[in-house]
Amino acid sequence: MTYKVLAIGYDRKEYEIICSRLMNAIIDFSETTQKAQCLLEEKSYDWTIFHSRVLDSLPYVNVMRSIRHIPIIIIDPEDFGMERIQFFLESLVDFSDKKGESVNIWSYSFEHGDLYFDRDQRTVSVCGKRIELTTKEFELLALLISNPNRVFTYEMIANIVWTENYDVYFRKTITNHISSLRQKLRVTQKVPNFIKSVHNVGYKFNI
Repeated sequence: MTYKVLAIGYDRKEYEIICSRLMNAIIDFSETTQKAQCLLEEKSYDWTIFHSRVLDSLPYVNVMRSIRHIPIIIIDPEDFGMERIQFFLESLVDFSDKKGESVNIWSYSFEHGDLYFDRDQRTVSVCGKRIELTTKEFELLALLISNPNRVFTYEMIANIVWTENYDVYFRKTITNHISSLRQKLRVTQKVPNFIKSVHNVGYKFNI
């Protein structure tokens, strides 16, 4: 089966690398949000692929918000290393039938100090202790871990994790999930607070 993919937010070199690695796919390239919107209106796609660096750009976030019926995949070739791209691109096929969902594929494993995160196995452990997270708590942690030290605004979190438009009432939902996530991760007082608040803006995974 051939898949139709729209790549958004990549430069020409990155786009060419993705094209060379992604098999069985017809890939369109959009270097601007205006072109992305036009292509989304004119054509039908199986997935959209965003570069993670556009997550803090409101025009690109608005494009994400407009996508309701196809998966959203976020890949940063530079951060993950080119040897990992094949893993991500092969994984996309597993999600191709999830129409109507936004799917975000982050780094399949991450280790920092006493924290271990495995996206593929959906497991989290701290100091060797398995941490049980809800679906949203896990996806929230996956989002923050995917770009350490990058601030994710409340608006971005609402759109990417919940696929909902943000309003002032939604902030409490996000805050409550962050609070629960922090509490579960801090199994002892010696474990640092991995998730930092940025006042009136959002949160980041702190390294």
